[in-house]
Amino acid sequence: GDYYWVIYDALMKKDFKGAREAYENGLEHIRPGNGGREVTWTALYLRTQFQAGISDALEELKTLQEKHPAVPSLSRFVAECYMQYHEYDKAVSYFEQAVAADAEESKAQDQLKQADCLNKLKKHEEAAGILTSLAQDKRAEIRREALQNLYKTFKELEGGYLAFSVAEFLLQDNPALSNFRFELGLDYYRRKHNDLFLQHYKILLDHDPQNADSLHNFALACDLSKLPILSVASYKQASELGNTLSANNLGSQYLNAGFADEATVLLTNARKKENCVPEVQERLGEIESHRKKEAEALESQTKEASLRITFLAKYGSALLEKSPPPVNGAWMFDFGAIPLELVDGRIKGSYKAETSMSQLFNLLHAAGPKKTVQTYLFLGRLKGRACEFEIKTTRDEPGATLLAGEAKTRSKGLIVFSRDGASAELAEIKEESLSNLSVIHRLRH
Repeated sequence: GDYYWVIYDALMKKDFKGAREAYENGLEHIRPGNGGREVTWTALYLRTQFQAGISDALEELKTLQEKHPAVPSLSRFVAECYMQYHEYDKAVSYFEQAVAADAEESKAQDQLKQADCLNKLKKHEEAAGILTSLAQDKRAEIRREALQNLYKTFKELEGGYLAFSVAEFLLQDNPALSNFRFELGLDYYRRKHNDLFLQHYKILLDHDPQNADSLHNFALACDLSKLPILSVASYKQASELGNTLSANNLGSQYLNAGFADEATVLLTNARKKENCVPEVQERLGEIESHRKKEAEALESQTKEASLRITFLAKYGSALLEKSPPPVNGAWMFDFGAIPLELVDGRIKGSYKAETSMSQLFNLLHAAGPKKTVQTYLFLGRLKGRACEFEIKTTRDEPGATLLAGEAKTRSKGLIVFSRDGASAELAEIKEESLSNLSVIHRLRH
């Protein structure tokens, strides 16, 4: 260890002779009879030379790696050299060789770097495959880093609830990741999920009530959630703690009439004066009433947000499982039972519901009684126990024009199947928000 830092310091100072002497002294310390460590030491020296700007060191390192492909550190060092200069394609290739040569317990760090390179190359699907596997690692630090990187990867892939479910699962696994929660809250804000934005900053403040940045964002979330008194109070507190952006927003709030605290002081003083008009007391009561209503609204909104967050965490957990549940069979939805079938990761099924037309319609059409046929087509994509689905509904009305005769609607959402395939939790997605959380069941034969 000491020899390495002598080499590093010498190379940073361009003292190439001193670096060489430290390398040879380290080599003497390793010898005799330890050829494996000697190769690794030489490779480490070459990698450090390359980092210091000695370009020829990379060719020597690659030559050494070709002679000893079974030594994983050599492939890793070459890969890191290519990463340094953003040559991610070549870095991926050498990380693959390192992983192939690694002992089982040592693969994870090389796989994390390999996934990072794949993301840099916009090969997000490949990166997601590696990270999904690492997210089930028994080591907490590997699992945490894999899930954080998987969240970023899914954001690049589709940016929606697939990514958010992984993030919520990670926070369920370790709720103390405050920096990650902070960034997740901002991501919800950017996607206009104001209730989830509000909930995460409420959690942050519950554990660190004097954090000016969290207070500022909580105030913004309250403003977006139509909780003006809470918003003004939080902006004021954040401003007093030194957040100047809060001071700016507070000024804006004052202009838009948030004045609860100031109005209370003003009216309380007015009430003490002789011949105070009765409206002053009424106004004080009105302010207190507004405070109570906002507190109730906050509780209601955060309760609903908690349910959605819990669902997303379950979806993230289900997404990471390797084996699909038994889903084939008829599932009871609110409109009827659809027989579903899983083939190659895709779930498909359809259901037709017939409704007799009114007597007036039948009287006006000599051809006899007619029926309206409503067809429901279920299309889903299953990963683990998590399913992203769409239901296409076609309504065929007799006697209507061709254009009006096939009215089509679509709904979409997420499903978390139970492991035994007997039931599932469902959430619809409307206007990019989760809604109508429910439980569906598979019918018994």
